[in-house]
Amino acid sequence: MLRSLAAAARGVRAMSTLPPAAPAAAPSAAPAAGLAGLVPKVRRPSQAAPPPDAGVDPRDINDVSLRTLMAANLHLGHNTALWNPSMLPYIYGERHGTHIINLEHTLAHLRRAAAFVRQTALAGGNVVFLGTKLSIHKIVVDAAVAGDAFFITSWVGGTITNKERVLRFSSGFDPSKVLQAANAMPSEPSDTGKDNAGDMNADSAAAAAAPASGSGLARKQPYVHTPDVLIVLDYVNNLWAVREANVARVPVVAVCDTNTDPTFVQYPIPANDDSIAGIKLLAGVLSAASRDGARQRIHELNRKASSSSTNLRWTLPPL
Repeated sequence: MLRSLAAAARGVRAMSTLPPAAPAAAPSAAPAAGLAGLVPKVRRPSQAAPPPDAGVDPRDINDVSLRTLMAANLHLGHNTALWNPSMLPYIYGERHGTHIINLEHTLAHLRRAAAFVRQTALAGGNVVFLGTKLSIHKIVVDAAVAGDAFFITSWVGGTITNKERVLRFSSGFDPSKVLQAANAMPSEPSDTGKDNAGDMNADSAAAAAAPASGSGLARKQPYVHTPDVLIVLDYVNNLWAVREANVARVPVVAVCDTNTDPTFVQYPIPANDDSIAGIKLLAGVLSAASRDGARQRIHELNRKASSSSTNLRWTLPPL
């Protein structure tokens, strides 16, 4: 008993004489830095980012991919009960009673339409954006302004087939009143004894007789332009506009959903026409193509002007 107590006392004294243990080393910062690199960083929108309701963003067709089209919900069609059989080549399948549009066809037709719009603008043609749905009015206007083109947000019957009266009347020029004033004026024989008024058309006769009438009709008649391509962003609401363009042989570029008939459209783009983001994307691509063609045309005109030593210079309006 006494021996065990003595041995325990010697063990306690030996433990008391041991040097103090070193403090635990702090964890290395290298593993922490490695783990921090795995945490995804939060991306906050910058102050220069456009708001959600920003206008059309013109982008090149080469920047558009299938993922971009799907993100804009352009693959969603209408209910299977509302489909048009003419859209069958552009339909991928159906899901939960809704047709799914094949975006490969959408991208191919979008590239084809953009190339045609670019060539039309390059040749100096008139590009017209048409959209009468209230929710896309701003998109139509922004696309036309960015693409150096024209726009229509309210279609009037006869704008193409009866343009001589509809467009001039919309600008405050009434051809009917001028024609009445022209018919009331007595015709004067010319030096050769023939009536010049018989050789002039109705508009020329009206313009010639208006100054003599003295009734305030002496303003010059406006010149009426003819569209060289009509871009329809809501085909369902503008069937008559497409029919008038077909009668006048004006090429039509239209967004065709699964409930529309693409046989009346020369350059159909199969896509969802109810997606605001999708319409904004398509309008931006076509607007960029129009502006690109106009820019190339101005560059060519300036090159010819510089070679002919003239002071004329053409420029595009700023965005």
